[in-house]
Amino acid sequence: MRSFFTVKGRLNWFADNWPYIGGFLALLIFINLLVEDADWVSLRTLLLIHLGLLFLHQVEEYKIPGGFKTFFNQHILRKNPIMKAPLTDAGIVIVNVLFGWTAYAAAAYWNERAVGFALGLLFITGINGLAHTAMGIILRKYNPGLITGLFLFIPFAAFMIFYLSAQLSNQDWTTGIVIGVVGTAMIPFGIWLTSSVYAE
Repeated sequence: MRSFFTVKGRLNWFADNWPYIGGFLALLIFINLLVEDADWVSLRTLLLIHLGLLFLHQVEEYKIPGGFKTFFNQHILRKNPIMKAPLTDAGIVIVNVLFGWTAYAAAAYWNERAVGFALGLLFITGINGLAHTAMGIILRKYNPGLITGLFLFIPFAAFMIFYLSAQLSNQDWTTGIVIGVVGTAMIPFGIWLTSSVYAE
């Protein structure tokens, strides 16, 4: 218990418990939207829901039931032309918290002021869900994140892209596509970088 009061101890505690923190934040988001009688078709509300779904997806991947790190390193590592580096605890935190939480929270905060950015994140969400679904089909087994990817990420991303399509400018589409491509590429890059710097 004493180690928690050191910087290293607090970092280790966060690295082990951040998915639960995200799950708690998702609960707060949904309760707050219900209590404040939110406008359920406003972009702010929908992007807050998007953030909450990210938190729930990460809980499934890493805690309930969890095991995505082991799954990745056993079934994905070096079996495709992109994922050549093992997934580490540092990589998990950087990709999911530093990249994921920051970007999705920023999109919810900016909402109408950065629709193209939000669109890009919706592309990433949809691709993520499709990737989990494809892994399930190819391997014929469950992978951590499959349930939320298939039943939350894919339908929500599809709905949102359709919902926004009428109000998107060409610049929004361009920004969204660029963010989607770059953001998706940042995932293997972040895994590679952290596996090189923080080898376990």
